[in-house]
Amino acid sequence: MMRTSFFVLFLLSSFNVFASVERSQLTSAVESKEPIDDLGAFVTASRSEIITVTFFTQIVDLNDAVIEHVWLLNGKEQARVELNIGSFNWRTYSSKRLNYLLEGDWQVQVVHNQQVLHQYDFTFQTVD
Repeated sequence: MMRTSFFVLFLLSSFNVFASVERSQLTSAVESKEPIDDLGAFVTASRSEIITVTFFTQIVDLNDAVIEHVWLLNGKEQARVELNIGSFNWRTYSSKRLNYLLEGDWQVQVVHNQQVLHQYDFTFQTVD
Protein backbone atom coordinates (compact mmCIF):
# COMPACT_ATOMS: atom_id res chain seq x y z
CA MET A 1 0.00 0.00 0.00
CA MET A 2 2.80 2.43 0.87
CA ARG A 3 4.48 1.78 -2.47
CA THR A 4 1.20 2.40 -4.37
CA SER A 5 0.60 5.72 -2.57
CA PHE A 6 4.13 6.86 -3.37
CA PHE A 7 3.68 5.92 -7.03
CA VAL A 8 0.36 7.81 -7.30
CA LEU A 9 1.87 10.91 -5.67
CA PHE A 10 4.89 10.71 -8.00
CA LEU A 11 2.62 10.28 -11.03
CA LEU A 12 0.47 13.30 -10.08
CA SER A 13 3.49 15.51 -9.47
CA SER A 14 4.98 14.58 -12.84
CA PHE A 15 1.89 15.92 -14.60
CA ASN A 16 1.96 19.18 -12.57
CA VAL A 17 -1.71 18.92 -11.63
CA PHE A 18 -1.05 21.20 -8.68
CA ALA A 19 0.04 24.14 -10.85
CA SER A 20 -2.10 27.20 -10.34
CA VAL A 21 -2.43 30.86 -11.15
CA GLU A 22 -1.59 32.79 -7.99
CA ARG A 23 -2.33 36.22 -9.51
CA SER A 24 -3.48 37.64 -12.82
CA GLN A 25 -4.17 41.17 -13.95
CA LEU A 26 -4.94 43.08 -17.11
CA THR A 27 -2.61 46.07 -17.20
CA SER A 28 -1.25 48.65 -19.62
CA ALA A 29 2.35 47.53 -18.96
CA VAL A 30 4.66 45.49 -16.72
CA GLU A 31 7.69 47.08 -15.05
CA SER A 32 10.16 45.29 -12.76
CA LYS A 33 8.08 42.12 -13.22
CA GLU A 34 4.91 43.74 -11.80
CA PRO A 35 1.81 45.26 -13.44
CA ILE A 36 1.78 49.07 -13.30
CA ASP A 37 -2.02 49.46 -13.14
CA ASP A 38 -5.27 47.49 -13.21
CA LEU A 39 -7.40 48.01 -16.32
CA GLY A 40 -10.25 45.96 -14.91
CA ALA A 41 -12.98 44.35 -16.99
CA PHE A 42 -13.80 47.29 -19.28
CA VAL A 43 -11.17 48.91 -21.52
CA THR A 44 -11.83 51.93 -23.74
CA ALA A 45 -9.82 53.87 -26.30
CA SER A 46 -10.53 56.52 -28.89
CA ARG A 47 -11.52 55.22 -32.31
CA SER A 48 -8.27 56.47 -33.87
CA GLU A 49 -6.06 54.97 -31.14
CA ILE A 50 -4.12 51.71 -31.01
CA ILE A 51 -3.57 50.59 -27.43
CA THR A 52 -1.61 47.77 -25.87
CA VAL A 53 -3.13 45.62 -23.13
CA THR A 54 -0.91 43.24 -21.18
CA PHE A 55 -2.02 40.15 -19.28
CA PHE A 56 0.19 39.49 -16.25
CA THR A 57 0.21 36.03 -14.68
CA GLN A 58 1.98 34.61 -11.62
CA ILE A 59 2.22 30.80 -11.78
CA VAL A 60 3.04 28.67 -8.74
CA ASP A 61 3.94 24.99 -8.38
CA LEU A 62 5.13 24.59 -11.94
CA ASN A 63 8.78 24.52 -13.06
CA ASP A 64 10.61 24.06 -16.34
CA ALA A 65 7.40 23.96 -18.34
CA VAL A 66 5.44 25.99 -20.88
CA ILE A 67 2.07 27.67 -20.46
CA GLU A 68 0.07 29.51 -23.07
CA HIS A 69 -1.91 32.71 -23.02
CA VAL A 70 -4.76 32.22 -25.47
CA TRP A 71 -6.42 35.49 -26.48
CA LEU A 72 -10.03 35.12 -27.71
CA LEU A 73 -12.33 37.77 -29.18
CA ASN A 74 -16.04 36.92 -29.08
CA GLY A 75 -15.07 33.26 -28.61
CA LYS A 76 -12.64 33.11 -31.57
CA GLU A 77 -8.91 32.64 -31.04
CA GLN A 78 -6.86 35.71 -32.01
CA ALA A 79 -3.45 34.78 -30.58
CA ARG A 80 -1.70 31.96 -28.74
CA VAL A 81 1.49 32.91 -26.89
CA GLU A 82 3.84 30.28 -25.43
CA LEU A 83 5.52 31.36 -22.19
CA ASN A 84 8.34 29.46 -20.49
CA ILE A 85 8.03 28.87 -16.74
CA GLY A 86 11.45 28.87 -15.10
CA SER A 87 10.74 28.21 -11.41
CA PHE A 88 8.03 27.16 -8.96
CA ASN A 89 7.00 30.80 -8.51
CA TRP A 90 7.15 32.59 -11.86
CA ARG A 91 5.76 35.87 -13.19
CA THR A 92 5.17 36.28 -16.90
CA TYR A 93 2.98 38.19 -19.34
CA SER A 94 1.85 38.62 -22.92
CA SER A 95 0.40 41.61 -24.75
CA LYS A 96 -2.13 42.40 -27.45
CA ARG A 97 -2.49 45.58 -29.50
CA LEU A 98 -6.10 46.68 -29.93
CA ASN A 99 -7.84 49.09 -32.29
CA TYR A 100 -11.45 49.80 -33.28
CA LEU A 101 -11.57 46.67 -35.48
CA LEU A 102 -11.06 44.51 -32.38
CA GLU A 103 -13.96 45.78 -30.27
CA GLY A 104 -15.90 43.17 -28.34
CA ASP A 105 -15.75 40.64 -25.55
CA TRP A 106 -12.25 39.34 -24.89
CA GLN A 107 -11.04 36.41 -22.85
CA VAL A 108 -7.48 35.44 -21.97
CA GLN A 109 -7.03 31.79 -21.01
CA VAL A 110 -3.99 30.46 -19.14
CA VAL A 111 -3.43 26.96 -20.55
CA HIS A 112 -1.05 24.19 -19.47
CA ASN A 113 -1.07 20.74 -21.10
CA GLN A 114 -4.31 21.63 -22.94
CA GLN A 115 -6.02 22.37 -19.60
CA VAL A 116 -7.37 25.85 -18.83
CA LEU A 117 -5.94 26.84 -15.45
CA HIS A 118 -7.52 30.29 -15.38
CA GLN A 119 -9.44 32.73 -17.54
CA TYR A 120 -9.89 36.49 -17.49
CA ASP A 121 -12.73 38.30 -19.27
CA PHE A 122 -12.81 41.92 -20.40
CA THR A 123 -14.64 44.10 -22.91
CA PHE A 124 -12.88 46.46 -25.30
CA GLN A 125 -14.81 49.40 -26.77
CA THR A 126 -13.82 52.52 -28.69
CA VAL A 127 -15.37 55.93 -28.23
CA ASP A 128 -15.35 59.06 -30.42
